[in-house]
Amino acid sequence: MRAAVTVITDGWCDIPRVRRDHACLIPQGARLPFTARGPVFRVR
Repeated sequence: MRAAVTVITDGWCDIPRVRRDHACLIPQGARLPFTARGPVFRVR
């Protein structure tokens, strides 16, 4: 069984190599250093 992954980051990260369904969770106003291919959720 393969579950989805949530990547939690402050935006200061390398390009992750996630080979399964995933989403990124970052602080409001932060930017990822790459173009996200999956959903990006921002929190306050």
